[in-house]
Amino acid sequence: MTKSTDLEALAALDAVGALDAAEQTDLHARLASAPADVRAAVAQLYETAAQLAIGDLPTGDLSGPPAGVRERLLARLARPANFSVGTEDGEWLETPIAGIVMKLLSLDVERDSAVMVLRAQPGTSYPAHHHTKAEECFVISGDVTVQGRTLYAGGFHHAEPDTDHDPLSTEFGAEVLLVVSARDYGLV
Repeated sequence: MTKSTDLEALAALDAVGALDAAEQTDLHARLASAPADVRAAVAQLYETAAQLAIGDLPTGDLSGPPAGVRERLLARLARPANFSVGTEDGEWLETPIAGIVMKLLSLDVERDSAVMVLRAQPGTSYPAHHHTKAEECFVISGDVTVQGRTLYAGGFHHAEPDTDHDPLSTEFGAEVLLVVSARDYGLV
């Protein structure tokens, strides 16, 4: 389970510009699946940082944390080896495709891997796309038509690396579990 203090420390690093783009993406994914009280505490931290930024700041060196501090903090805050995401955890995020929302369950930037749940409204279509790595799709509920075949709850589709998908669609709506390349889905 992600500790509130871990996310607050990462957010503090983010607020002072000490996280790179991949670390920011990971932080945002972890925040998305954090409980509401943890997200509120982190939001307050960002608010405080913003207030400091527009207030009177000391004139000393503000170029960032001293050498080695960032690396030590990040090493200490590494994602736990085991964690769980309950149905009440996280939030559903809008995607660029109307009628589809997602919940990011896990993001591994180093392995270019993401696990997510997508929900699609009835009549929604997901455009044709290319896979740089394998994609695994398990239908939790509803229907998904992929490569000319309609799959229902319990159905599974695998796409090999370096392959293309025709558009996917759902007539009645669907919820699917995906294991994908994080880059293919714009998560890193």
